[in-house]
Amino acid sequence: MLSFTIERHGGTVLGSTRAELQYWQVNVETRSATCSTGRHRQLVPMQPKLNVEPIAAEIVSLILNRQQDSRLKWNSDGSVRVLIGEILPSGSAVKQTLEGRRKRFRREVEQLLTTRGWRKVRPNIYAPADD
Repeated sequence: MLSFTIERHGGTVLGSTRAELQYWQVNVETRSATCSTGRHRQLVPMQPKLNVEPIAAEIVSLILNRQQDSRLKWNSDGSVRVLIGEILPSGSAVKQTLEGRRKRFRREVEQLLTTRGWRKVRPNIYAPADD
């Protein structure tokens, strides 16, 4: 029985920071082989978890005070669009990490605004609840 582990780096082409580990067992007498996957090895350190709460609090403060900012687009009906690409830009993290950060950020902004009398119109667009 011959056994070995191969480290596959195919995912790194798409921005992954982990390598897939394949464990192979080859029976040279029966000329059969089995492969099992599922384990990974971290190639480079992961980015630290981003605390979105202070960023969301800053954006909500700007919205509540109806201030102009490059990260906000005010509409004539009083609603505001949060330009999430200006806050958490593409390329600032790998795809899955960026999606998670944006999701947590949206959730935090929505929670802070709804407790202050605003409502979500569509993703990233909010309006005062009395409108």
